Amino acid sequence: MDVVCEIEKQLMDWADVGYARFSSGLIPNLSRPMLGVRLPRLRTLARKLSLRADVMEVLHAMPVTYFEEVMLRGMMIEYIPMDWERRWTEIMNFVPLMDNWSICDSCCATYKDIASHRSQVWLDLLKCLKSEREFVQRFAIVVMLDYFLEEDWAEEVLKVWRTFEPRGFYAEMAMGWGLSLAFLRWPEQTMSLLRDSSVSLVCRRLACKKILESFRTPQEYRSIIKSLKSELVSR
Repeated sequence: MDVVCEIEKQLMDWADVGYARFSSGLIPNLSRPMLGVRLPRLRTLARKLSLRADVMEVLHAMPVTYFEEVMLRGMMIEYIPMDWERRWTEIMNFVPLMDNWSICDSCCATYKDIASHRSQVWLDLLKCLKSEREFVQRFAIVVMLDYFLEEDWAEEVLKVWRTFEPRGFYAEMAMGWGLSLAFLRWPEQTMSLLRDSSVSLVCRRLACKKILESFRTPQEYRSIIKSLKSELVSR
């Protein structure tokens, strides 16, 4: 398709070798070469492409040779006008292409339509949590921390996080991040997970670190978390 060639040319025109070198250094084991195109430009292009009459053909014809092509494809899914069932199908079909934290987290943050369909996606997220693939698990955790840390869902989220078995460091990092955010809203309920030896030790260590780094952590909890962190690090 001519438009695919046009997209590739546009990305090449925006390429910044210095920025690519810097950004790729933040993403270990990057599986695709990075051109160095900044995210705001990718979002603008994704929105522009979503207005095309043949946008679904463009979406499925796009190559995934470069990091930016994968990111662009993931972002387009949210901006294309379509019903929810179709959008979620496209999201789930895209998830296997998420093989680094940057694409995973940026695309999850883009999928704001999930907030209006929590009940409809919950079972699929639970399946993703049980995946053997690190970034499929991370996708589920990041969606939960982005859209499910609400009063109506808090108990259910913490319940499944208690039994979560991470399959890699970036799944553990997401879980630590999620626990730290949950702690800021529900410190007592989350504290029980931080003390639970059945919860991943790495996740609990990461959570304590992030809680202590946050300016939002209440002063009365800092000494408790600091003591718990020291205890976890010594294990």
